[in-house]
Amino acid sequence: MTSTHPSLRERQQVATKREIVAAAFDLFEKQGFGHTTIEEISQAAGVSARTVFRHFETKHDLVLGWLPRLEAIVAEIPLPELTLVSAVPLLEQVIEDLLVEYVQTDTERAAMFLRFRRLVQDNPDLQATNAVWRVRVTSLARDRLREHLGGNVSDLDIHLILQLLAAPLVAAAETWTPSLDSDLLTLYQAAKARRSELLGHSDVRDSTSR
Repeated sequence: MTSTHPSLRERQQVATKREIVAAAFDLFEKQGFGHTTIEEISQAAGVSARTVFRHFETKHDLVLGWLPRLEAIVAEIPLPELTLVSAVPLLEQVIEDLLVEYVQTDTERAAMFLRFRRLVQDNPDLQATNAVWRVRVTSLARDRLREHLGGNVSDLDIHLILQLLAAPLVAAAETWTPSLDSDLLTLYQAAKARRSELLGHSDVRDSTSR
């Protein structure tokens, strides 16, 4: 029977990769992304520059390299049966289940996300690279939605569903800081509730103005 547990070498590679990323982020935050070299990162991590390049092709990958895991989630996670009416609530439950796992099992990655966000906000070059990645993930999500909703769904419907799904998630991510006594899951749930309240108030206002 083939073991599903990572080998010692695989665990060592993961540990080395995390040490490199931690050292890189420390240097990026102290002296800036543009002023930090791969050689400095390798020295801080206690490895050779060749080892750094074995795990990351560029400095950008050191900041953004963990994001492809989210891309894999979008591509691989099982989705329920969807209709135009049920797509948003059902997919929001999928997102919430992922956040539960994220918050409960990967506090290190959660902390790294906050550091990542600050670095991207302070560096236009990283913003451009991150924007390219977001377009790629959005395209992948669009393809999966179309696959599950069938060929009769319009482009307008697909884009609208994605925007509705993204709104509370982006709002939670953009307001989440270490000073808040909250986590990303709690903020996401609050953002969904607040969105419903705002839409409800909008409906009341529109109906009374007619």
